[in-house]
Amino acid sequence: MLTETCPQHWTPYGTRCFQFVSTARTWAESESHCVAMGGNLASVHSIAEYSFIQELIRKRTQGAPRTWIGGYDAAQEGLWFWSDGSRFDYTNWAPGQPDNAGGEHCVEMNFPGTVITIQIIFLLQYKS
Repeated sequence: MLTETCPQHWTPYGTRCFQFVSTARTWAESESHCVAMGGNLASVHSIAEYSFIQELIRKRTQGAPRTWIGGYDAAQEGLWFWSDGSRFDYTNWAPGQPDNAGGEHCVEMNFPGTVITIQIIFLLQYKS
């Protein structure tokens, strides 16, 4: 388990470090920011990881704001990938999700079913 190899202000989980970024950006801008920092938007592979990420967001925001994570299907409609190159194997989404509502080709957490905005906050990860 990773504990002491994450930089200050990053949160370890498994073999990855996570940082919540409260600056609103588009998905592409968010991913570019993550890549510049040596990582990618967060990928999710289990209910435990999803719960960890939700709790991290809650702790940083005292709520559950819409948050970009690394899923996208821009290359082929309905064929989802994680921006970090890992297998898109998480299946415990809300019914019918992800669904490309509003023409989005990316995944966000905590979507309340309201009108889609272009810029939202995001969660950055990197492998140590």
